[in-house]
Amino acid sequence: MVFDAIPLFATLLGSDEIAVDAVNYLSQCRELPTEDDLVENMKISRCVARRNQKLSRSIARKIVAAAMLSGTYLLDSSPTHLSDPRKVAFYLSELKFAPVEHLVVLSIDSDNSLIKRHEFSSGCVGSVQADPVTVFRCAIEDQASGIVFVHNHPSGSPRFSQVDYNFTTQLIKAGALLGVRILDSVLITRRGFRSMRTENYEMFNEKPLKE
Repeated sequence: MVFDAIPLFATLLGSDEIAVDAVNYLSQCRELPTEDDLVENMKISRCVARRNQKLSRSIARKIVAAAMLSGTYLLDSSPTHLSDPRKVAFYLSELKFAPVEHLVVLSIDSDNSLIKRHEFSSGCVGSVQADPVTVFRCAIEDQASGIVFVHNHPSGSPRFSQVDYNFTTQLIKAGALLGVRILDSVLITRRGFRSMRTENYEMFNEKPLKE
């Protein structure tokens, strides 16, 4: 599942063309750009530019606001329920522009409510290391019935890697022995997010999360 930010940008900016240009530009950014960055560096389509080849400051201001809104999606910063991968992605929207890869572990109770967030580790641009023993120790100490793994790809790649699949499979097997369910593995990038359980629910031996 990938969240498409273009419709939201088009609604806020009043232009499909500028929305596409804005999302394409933001996908190349390592962090949230400022209005000055957009005015100076963002290229806009010829059909939009006409005589003025630079982006106006008012549009730049709207793009910054849209970028922030697409991440938070007007959700409470401390959601009570994380049964929907969209809520997980928006709760951790700051990972969209993180310069290195992070792994966050969310302890969840039997009602799909968040118990605690663990910023488990951070790595280099392309990898992150995690010790399954320590991960499950956190879940057991929190008395969690399940955990959700969330990580980002600073490269912007919207696909799970084979390492992601292998790591999740290992955790699912270990969790079955310990009585801690692996509820999902969510990937966050500048372009949106993906839910491994939604796309590969047979891995988790249960129905996918609702959309």
